[in-house]
Amino acid sequence: YGESWSTGDTYNAAFGQGYVTTTPLQLINAIAAIANGGTLYRPTIVHEYLDAQGNTIEPFEPDVLRTLNLELLGEDEMITLLPLEDMIMKGPSSLACLCEQSSPYYNEVRCNPESYTNTVDIDPDPFLEDLRQYRVSLPPIAPFSTPICNELRFNPEYTPPFVSTRNIQLAQMGMRETIISGTGMNANLPYVTVAGKTGTAEYCDDIARPLGLCVPGNWPAHAWFVAYAPYEDPEIIIIAFVYNGGEGSANALPIVRETMEAYMRLKVERGGTLPGTAPTQQPVATQSVQPPDADNAGEPDTQ
Repeated sequence: YGESWSTGDTYNAAFGQGYVTTTPLQLINAIAAIANGGTLYRPTIVHEYLDAQGNTIEPFEPDVLRTLNLELLGEDEMITLLPLEDMIMKGPSSLACLCEQSSPYYNEVRCNPESYTNTVDIDPDPFLEDLRQYRVSLPPIAPFSTPICNELRFNPEYTPPFVSTRNIQLAQMGMRETIISGTGMNANLPYVTVAGKTGTAEYCDDIARPLGLCVPGNWPAHAWFVAYAPYEDPEIIIIAFVYNGGEGSANALPIVRETMEAYMRLKVERGGTLPGTAPTQQPVATQSVQPPDADNAGEPDTQ
């Protein structure tokens, strides 16, 4: 706020440079939502709890953070929105404003996170209305420790953005094409279909500036690469970030490829099969997941 904004800043923001900052966890979570068709889930470290014999004590229950694609929901399934979106739309009666003790609208009696629901108009046309019920996703620990209730943000006309299946598919196809014929060709594994995206994000921070690296027209860059597989039915997604690493295809991609190869190799060693193979094909699959020729494994793309 209060700073100048140029057309170049808009361009930078559109493709994730300049003032845009993100962690690898945030980015991999966003790409996972593309891979799964349009649902943003809460990341978790623990998959499930097992006893000493390997029996499941407590199974993993996916926790939806945000519904992105309404077409994935059944007629009676509730939309999941973020607390900030609920606060913007519902203002004083939003869950955050009712439950944050620092909020002027705090109401201990009406603060019921478990049972709170509300309605949202999912039709972007201002002259039409299509109300759907929604719930609010909250972190499991200290959900209201960071206040977000802000009267300046209240806007009952706000409509949460959603994405169609068709647009999700276009993003998926683009990530597959990146591996087939684009900057991610070195991650095109012969035994599993991979989709991914390289990233070379120019930056200038408090480390690069004193070193004289922030040269207009020749900015330093972070190297990124994210990939998931199998493309048709994803089961693993991996991201690599190399600070000041330059080209993503040259320096981040080999990390992801090597990690994915190790995952597939371990899966076969533990008695599983590679995607698209039958149990009887396991010896062949085991042979196919051997690392690529070391001389060619980390060569940068020429695209």
